[in-house]
Amino acid sequence: MVENSLRSFTLTPEEKEKIINKIAAELKQVIAIRFAFLHGSFTENRPFHDIDVAVYFTRQTPEDIRLDTCIELSTKLTGVLNIPVDIHQLNSASLSFCYYASQGRILFCRDREEVYQYKEKTWIMYMDFYPFLKQNLLDLLEV
Repeated sequence: MVENSLRSFTLTPEEKEKIINKIAAELKQVIAIRFAFLHGSFTENRPFHDIDVAVYFTRQTPEDIRLDTCIELSTKLTGVLNIPVDIHQLNSASLSFCYYASQGRILFCRDREEVYQYKEKTWIMYMDFYPFLKQNLLDLLEV
């Protein structure tokens, strides 16, 4: 028998803000991270299972360093907060993931204009791509 190991959490807005501040402070310490978004069910007024964070690294940061950093931060923050924290990079993520993550709350940024440019570029690309994605999904459903 497989047990459902997903624990559900419910926090007050004040408790969530404290957690958000802790996460932002930790991410700011990593110079290679340019900005980060908080997204997913944690941002909503309902129970959640984990905290989803999307980070954007400098272009010069190698892929292996980005992946290692995400794993290290996820592990560290999960231990500190006693709530699972999933950190994913935006640099090589799918367009759909980037679009949805960028709709979340900005956790921190080193340059607000850089975030706005990233969001604008991502959203335009997604809107251009969306009709093709939708048609492909409809085609798959007909099979």
